[in-house]
Amino acid sequence: MSISTKLVTAEEFAVMPDDGMFSELIRGEIVSVGPPAKRHGRLINRIGKLLAIKVEDTGMGVVVSGSGVIVSRDPDSVLAPDVAVYVGAVVAPLDEPERYDEQIPDIVVEVVSPSDSASHVEDKVALYLNAGVKSVVVVWPRLSRITVRAPHGDSSLGSGDRLTFTDLPGAPIAVDEIFSSALAS
Repeated sequence: MSISTKLVTAEEFAVMPDDGMFSELIRGEIVSVGPPAKRHGRLINRIGKLLAIKVEDTGMGVVVSGSGVIVSRDPDSVLAPDVAVYVGAVVAPLDEPERYDEQIPDIVVEVVSPSDSASHVEDKVALYLNAGVKSVVVVWPRLSRITVRAPHGDSSLGSGDRLTFTDLPGAPIAVDEIFSSALAS
């Protein structure tokens, strides 16, 4: 005997009451985790700031953090990348939609938490790439390493390396700057 579970749509997920947990919708199923630790938050803020300097301050696009994006339909998946970059025309924040967006970001950054399993991280990376994200940056704080997954190939970066993006020419970010204790001025 099998038990049937009704899958949740992105629209149903959007109007669910806030239960205080961080949740994403993965293939129609709600996945909830506790809030991330301070290190996770600091890395997200640091990476967001470094990318904003390269992207927003030069008019190349916008950088957002933790905003839901619909990456698949039927069954629906709504992920909230730690940092997302949209290259291209800039829209004023108040003109952005108030619902989950279906515009796929060009670049996604996910910072791995101690509670994240490798299979969960890989599952999210696959969802992003299948949706059309051009580069998925996975930050491994415990290892001080970064993995970049892209349709044209993968790379692993560490101390002394520079994070670069095809869509952001002239905007490299030193890996050491991401993991340092203070942002360079």
